[in-house]
Amino acid sequence: MNLKKPAFYWKTPLTLKSIGNSFHEGSCRYKQEHSAGTLSRYVEVKQTEEALREAVSSVGPVATLFDATHWSIQHYQSGIYYEPACSSNVNHAVLIVGYGSDDDGQDYWIAKNSWGAAWGDQGYFKTARNRGNHCAVASWASYPVV
Repeated sequence: MNLKKPAFYWKTPLTLKSIGNSFHEGSCRYKQEHSAGTLSRYVEVKQTEEALREAVSSVGPVATLFDATHWSIQHYQSGIYYEPACSSNVNHAVLIVGYGSDDDGQDYWIAKNSWGAAWGDQGYFKTARNRGNHCAVASWASYPVV
């Protein structure tokens, strides 16, 4: 199941003006006329790391799902994340924002997590690339078209 599909259609790019700057409980004050755009569709990236790399380099950040069940990712601090027990059982959404290779030739993805800037490398992490679709990183990739 692709958990991002409903999120893409539910979310509308917003501006601060559309929601106001007073954050408290109450009724929603969203105003359609202040939205930044509407979603026209979303694109599912072919389920390969090469296709994900092409999408990131040509389109920009790409949302994907990831196996984040392991202690090792929950306590990640630095380096290239690789968990031998990682599986295709995904449970967490991340944003792939780039890719690269370290001085030893190890390929990695640069991903933005949603756990805040105190986690990982200011909210980002590097995860293994070209290592058998590690943690199913390329299996559920997609991006919205606004």
